[in-house]
Amino acid sequence: MKSIEPKFYAGIDYDFRPKSFWAIPSNPLEAALSNVKGQNRREMIRENLLADNLDAIPDYLLNESLDDEIRASRGRIHPIFMGGEYLPDYGDREVEIARIELKSTTYDVISLRARPIGSHIKYSLVDEYETEYRLPEQATGASGRSGR
Repeated sequence: MKSIEPKFYAGIDYDFRPKSFWAIPSNPLEAALSNVKGQNRREMIRENLLADNLDAIPDYLLNESLDDEIRASRGRIHPIFMGGEYLPDYGDREVEIARIELKSTTYDVISLRARPIGSHIKYSLVDEYETEYRLPEQATGASGRSGR
């Protein structure tokens, strides 16, 4: 089914649909970044993996979430290290499918997530401030039809 929404940005394939959000990433960079919440940590992982220097990053920085003590100590170095670190933890089989990174002092992040619910996909939008977002479509079925 072709998209009928206006196309605002050249170079974006608005009709692209992944076969699955839950396929095992074939790209090592995608696999390493999968569900890492912190934006600064994602950038560190990306840079070091591309430089074939992943061993330079302590294992605890590769986790999805940091414990409270490490998160707070990194935030004391500079607030930019907090970006994304206060996002809610991922639910069972939940994955991030899109991310908005605001280049503010604390590098705030908004995360669009998906998780399978039976034959449907449930979507949620979360940020670090527990904002309640209302999505126009909160679930889609295997056929791509929306549900509420």
